[in-house]
Amino acid sequence: MNGGTLQVDADTTISSDSTISLSSSSNLKIVGGSSLTYEGDALSLDNKTLSLTGGGSLVLNSDGSNPVTLNNADGELEFSGDNITTVSHVKISSGDTSNAPTLKMSSNGVIQNLAHEEFSEINFASGKTLSITKPLRCLPANR
Repeated sequence: MNGGTLQVDADTTISSDSTISLSSSSNLKIVGGSSLTYEGDALSLDNKTLSLTGGGSLVLNSDGSNPVTLNNADGELEFSGDNITTVSHVKISSGDTSNAPTLKMSSNGVIQNLAHEEFSEINFASGKTLSITKPLRCLPANR
């Protein structure tokens, strides 16, 4: 993705033979009720922003082997729009006490499985929520 919007209007699967990568900050719009199943490599945000909108679901491998990964202190995963968007797996693996990747809640969102090592920041717009449906997994930092 290179700065535009990838819109998913119906249930779609991207197989393990394909990879989604961010060349620049981009939007992923999964229209209400639809799901994008992604079976490729982990979706690393690096120092970019991925905005999720539309009210659908981003479904990653059930074993968590390809999560949306906040792997850079300047990376940001933003939930935005009018509808609740769901992500099955997110991993935070970067940052320190003064500079950390961000979960930005401009709308309500759901993360089913959140694995956390290192540091993060969560910014909530007024009245917005983040639901985490499975127990939070805090992993030891690689130090």
